[in-house]
Parts: sequence; C-alpha cells; structure tokens
Amino acid sequence: MQAKCMGTKMVGMGILFNPSRLRVGFTLIEVVSVVAVILILVGIITIRLGDLRSSALSTSARALEKEFSKGVEELASNGVDLGPLQSAAASGALVSQMGSDPNYMSLQSAVYRLSSPEAANPALVSGALTQLNTLLSGRGFGLVNGAVGPELLAAFNADLVVVRDSGHSVRGVYLRLSKP
Repeated sequence: MQAKCMGTKMVGMGILFNPSRLRVGFTLIEVVSVVAVILILVGIITIRLGDLRSSALSTSARALEKEFSKGVEELASNGVDLGPLQSAAASGALVSQMGSDPNYMSLQSAVYRLSSPEAANPALVSGALTQLNTLLSGRGFGLVNGAVGPELLAAFNADLVVVRDSGHSVRGVYLRLSKP
C-alpha cells in the first residue's frame, strides 16, 4: 500500500496529518499541575522562613539575657546596690516566690513577670534594661545592648528573676526570656 499525498493531508498507514489543526498551548491538566507544584514550593519556603525568623528571635533573646547577666555580675562583683533593679522588678506583677531552684544553686528566687505575649509590655522590660544601663554607666561599665521590640515580646515571656541567699542579700538579678 502506498501513501498518497493530497494537498495538506497525508494518508498512509492510518495516520492523518492536517497542519491547519495543529495547536500551540497547554492543556488544563498541565497548567493545574504546574500551579500545584508552585504552591507546594511556596508553602515549603514560607514554613522554612518562619522557622528562621523564630530562630533569629530566640538567638536575640539569649544574647540579651547573656548581656544582662554579665552586666549584673559586673555590678555585684563591685558591691553595687541592686535596689533600682529590684524596684523595676517589683513594678511588674509578682508571679512566684520559690524556695530553692536548681537553676540558681538552691538559693531563694523571686520571679517577676514583666511581660507576656498576651500582655506585651515593652515599657516594663525596657525600664529594667534602662535601670541596669544607668547603674552600669554610672560605675564605668559597658552598657547592655539589645532592643526589646514588640516582635520579641510577642514570642516570649519576659521575667526578671531576683536571687537571694539565706541572709536575704541579693546574689543576682537575671532577665529570663522563655517560651510561653
């Protein structure tokens, strides 16, 4: 059997070819598949960016805690009265008074809630940092760096922990940022 050529149609071995019916484009299934893959990738990227943001906030909180404790240690080692920090702590709501806490080597500790994500209070937290910076700068020490912004306080509880020995003298004041 021989193929015959008739104008634009070619007939042979059961194949019809009509160039006028040739269409360029995508089918609906192809378009939907591509959109679905793009949406999945966007979802994965969004989740990953959220994790990175949370990690950055956590790192910032830990750095602020570390600087705060270093500042208090410098003051305490030079015999400075930590009364202003205690008054800043007392301006928050007293959350708990604990006997011995393994985190503070069995010393008495009082935990003052300065802020929580439900009741974010940047003024109280920055007030405590300002009091510490006033004490530090007045004694010739470095200042505590770090910003307490609404984003940080929307993710963490901010507590001021005052640690005393058995004679009720202050042994340390710590800023503690913790997940609710």
